[in-house]
Amino acid sequence: MANFPSRPGDALSGSQFIQSIIASGKIGQRDNLIVQEATRGNIPNFIKNLVPITVSDKGNTLIYKVTPDYLSVGDDNDYIRVPLGGPSAQRVADAFGCILPTPKMSDQIWKEAKIKLAPKPLSGTTNIISGKTYNPQQMLSGKMVDTDTFEYHNNIIEKQLQESGHKQGDLVAGSKKDVVLSNDLVPGKLAIHGLHDETGKPIQGGGLSRHDANYSDYSSGIRLVDKFAILNGRSVDLIKDVLQNPEYAGLINNGVLTNVAYQYNKDKSTNEQSKETMVAQNIDTKSNLSGRVQLLERITKYLDQIKIT
Repeated sequence: MANFPSRPGDALSGSQFIQSIIASGKIGQRDNLIVQEATRGNIPNFIKNLVPITVSDKGNTLIYKVTPDYLSVGDDNDYIRVPLGGPSAQRVADAFGCILPTPKMSDQIWKEAKIKLAPKPLSGTTNIISGKTYNPQQMLSGKMVDTDTFEYHNNIIEKQLQESGHKQGDLVAGSKKDVVLSNDLVPGKLAIHGLHDETGKPIQGGGLSRHDANYSDYSSGIRLVDKFAILNGRSVDLIKDVLQNPEYAGLINNGVLTNVAYQYNKDKSTNEQSKETMVAQNIDTKSNLSGRVQLLERITKYLDQIKIT
């Protein structure tokens, strides 16, 4: 069963925490700082109240539990949704006795969500972040990964939630892409799936990503899934008993899951992992402009088909 530690009395609020990272300017250490803060218990209490998802197929019924919203740092009144690269997301999931979802689970969660938010991709619009204006090209060429962009997008989501009549603890989906486990995942790369539109179709689907495994930007989120679930009335391990079992894997994945976790070195120090993350993010940010331009074209085409307010 998922195990979340109590929030420390001296923990920073979400806005205080994110501002401390912005002030430091050390983007390469961001993942480790988020992991440390989350695993020490500095997450909102409502995130810990998992929501059941029930799926049935071929006479089998599975009930698994997920966080009602994406991983956040802070308290119930002041929290920030925090994207992470794959290995860092896996570290958090492991610490809490959870797993990351598959693309099929991401779709199931969206379907069951009480609050379905319209995606608000920043890449297809001009945005004013920290008092400075960024056009779509500038967003794709680097601004997407900046920490103040995380906070900016978080504020957009909060405004949507206020307008939706949302109550804390309601299952929310549609606002971000999930970092997922996928059979399409290439070692050393990141798998993401989501930003579902009003029909349930993800803007980015399938799980295969061109990004390095350590990459994170404002558009991705970490949905945690309790490692243990109920299958046909009995408690099971989602990885061993379901996702790696040919008889049941189809309930929550497209066949047996071959990539059951992102790899990280549990023996390395925080500083060593931080250096690796910094190198990977810097290389990814500088070398993928052409790919982001292609993504911009896809998002622009999508925005032409829906009304974004």
